Amino acid sequence: MFSALESLGIEWGEVLDLYAGSGALGIEALSRGAEKAYFVDRNRAACEVIRQNLAATGFAEQGVVVQSTVEDALGKMTGGFNVIFMDPPYEEVDLDELMNTVAESKASENCKVLVLEHSRRKEPAQRYGRFVSTRLQSHGETQVTFYVGTAR
Repeated sequence: MFSALESLGIEWGEVLDLYAGSGALGIEALSRGAEKAYFVDRNRAACEVIRQNLAATGFAEQGVVVQSTVEDALGKMTGGFNVIFMDPPYEEVDLDELMNTVAESKASENCKVLVLEHSRRKEPAQRYGRFVSTRLQSHGETQVTFYVGTAR
């Protein structure tokens, strides 16, 4: 996934990790040069694990952990993220609803790439707002779809 992002010539800047879980995606982005990573997860225990992982990797100062639902967090965040990662629970989230919410949010105003992990059994659309699917990677049951933002 990260090699694919780097092949797009992405400038990391600030990243947003939605449904962050352990924080692995945002922390990997920090290790590759992201300036700051915001982690959103509604689960208190997951947020504590993210904080511990940030401390263990030396990125505590560059990480912001937000305990919230994705919808509430997106309603409060403004643009500035170059990359937004999403790894939602496969059976609990409507992909089209999620992607439309993200694409229409202020958080994605200046976003260059949306990265969506999803089940191979649920195909997301090719386009959400200004974001167009440009690449798909398969890893067993999991697929990763990359959406590149077009100019407004």
